[in-house]
Amino acid sequence: VRVGRQTREFWNGDIGPFPHNTLYLHAFHLALPKPLDPAHNYRVMVTTGLDEGLTREMTLAADPAGFRSPAIKVNQVAYSSRAKRYAYLGWWAGDLGAVDFSACREFSVFDEANGNEALRGPIVVRRAGDAFSGENVFEMDLSPLKPGRYHIRIAGLGRSDSFAVGGGLRELYVDAMRVFFHQRCGQELKEPWTTFKRPACHTKSYAGGYLVGNPNYKPKPDEEVREYVGGYHDAADNDCFTYHLRATAQTLTVFERFPKLFTDGELNIPESGNGIPDLLDEARWALFFYRDHQMPDGAVPLGRGNDEDYLRDYERQHKNRPPFGILPPSNTAATEFAAVAAQFARLYEPYNQQEAGTFLAAARKAFAWAQKNPTKPQPEKGEALLLGWAAAELFCTTGEEPYNETVRKAFAAGHFTKYHWQFDWVAPVMWWPYAATTRENADPAVRKALRDLLIKRADLKVEDTEKPAYRMGEGERGGGWGSLAGGGRQAWPCILAHLLTGEQKYLDAAALNADFQLGANPLSRTFITGIGSRFPGAPQINPTLYKGPNKTGETVKGITVYGPVAPKPEPQKLPGWYPEQTPPWRSWRDIGWGGAEVCSEFTITETTGNTAALYAYLYALETVRPAKPSSGE
Repeated sequence: VRVGRQTREFWNGDIGPFPHNTLYLHAFHLALPKPLDPAHNYRVMVTTGLDEGLTREMTLAADPAGFRSPAIKVNQVAYSSRAKRYAYLGWWAGDLGAVDFSACREFSVFDEANGNEALRGPIVVRRAGDAFSGENVFEMDLSPLKPGRYHIRIAGLGRSDSFAVGGGLRELYVDAMRVFFHQRCGQELKEPWTTFKRPACHTKSYAGGYLVGNPNYKPKPDEEVREYVGGYHDAADNDCFTYHLRATAQTLTVFERFPKLFTDGELNIPESGNGIPDLLDEARWALFFYRDHQMPDGAVPLGRGNDEDYLRDYERQHKNRPPFGILPPSNTAATEFAAVAAQFARLYEPYNQQEAGTFLAAARKAFAWAQKNPTKPQPEKGEALLLGWAAAELFCTTGEEPYNETVRKAFAAGHFTKYHWQFDWVAPVMWWPYAATTRENADPAVRKALRDLLIKRADLKVEDTEKPAYRMGEGERGGGWGSLAGGGRQAWPCILAHLLTGEQKYLDAAALNADFQLGANPLSRTFITGIGSRFPGAPQINPTLYKGPNKTGETVKGITVYGPVAPKPEPQKLPGWYPEQTPPWRSWRDIGWGGAEVCSEFTITETTGNTAALYAYLYALETVRPAKPSSGE
């Protein structure tokens, strides 16, 4: 018997009077000379080294039907029934290296409804000596399975986690969308909408820019107080920004193609029961603060500081805080609001024509202000791209030629293709409206060029998804801040290309990236809280979204964390981990009290919107066919 070890951070935080502690999880691997015999039970003992009172032994049965092996990697929730799907076999055992599963030649899939074998197939080598996982990776083709609930069994090894084909995608969509509700600023969290409790937050601010109740601020006598509500907390911190609206744009894009599927009451939010689809109600929450606090000249505030880092940085730079903590307007705040408010207005109009008109009027004013007030001396990052996006959405909603001409000019000037690199992953959101419009007066050459951009980006994602041993759209590159977790960030261009063309390869790539996010990855874990069999245990989220004290216990379901980080595609050295070098796609620090934000945090912009949109789309395809866009005659 050979014994190996892997050690990683398990939890960090304060323990009594002792701050900033880290607890480590030590995993020991026993490499046996032959498989365990199912006819016997086995006792494993640690004979020395454990303190009194700790468990020193356990008994296990070698039962392939009952032992769940994390080495059998599946989408732990729900595969799309309309796309390719795979399971994988492989494991990295710390200082023992890659586990040899070459003796495993065949797998069986069992239907959990009747207990019968539903599929039998070969276990095929996918990648020997895979540097990204540290494994010898094998694959199992699950594509022949029909909708149902299943698990895999491999003789001499065990069974996989249970998984669905087709069913379960609606629940994924609901859980992902409800993250927006739990991130609402100014919303009381209470039953019947949620079992997580929090009073309405950040609602009152002093004229000096501090929240009422901030112990570090002494207000002036009779200092004015104003109340605010609306928008979303950015992440674990609580500031609100207009750039969250691109996440709302993604969910609205899916709604526009499936307008009858998403209904009132499905998300269990305070607005449920008002006769308006909950998805639209959630989009309204994202937008109304910016509409209601638009300045007379059309400028739109960037957001609310809520005593968080952005506001403190502003104070250090300007020597004071903006009045009431409302972040000053910017060109991109105006155009992002204009784009999403125009998109929302055309979708909301059948339900509330009068209020939809107020959003469209505010979008017009914001766009006009942005045109007249370019940022000087240097434009903001993405300024020209966002102006083109706003013009495109206003054109789709109104059909008016001035907006159409602005899109033409923006495209001719290269604004849709030349932008700051930080906008590269989100640029397809901004290409989409004009590429998909059916307006008769749209410029066919510009529309085709934007369609071609989308399809080219999606083709690259299809190609990159197939490159790694565990299929995922970042290809064989380094990354972080969400780029190595699969999911909607990688799938979004493929979803848009599938909407444009209907080609199966785009749906396959989108679904494979969902599978990676949901457990078909080297870690055999999901990157969404509360979802699947093994999910983030210590995400960096607001403490009120944990059930226990000091960020312990159950968390809100549906929050997509950033996942693994490896700046370069090479082994990573992580604090206190053993062995000293960890394969790059296993380099995920699941700790929630700071120091690992790049792995364990999230944002509305970077993870929440694209996750909700991905599972909304996959759920929709299990149910109905997409409609033509409403942005035309």
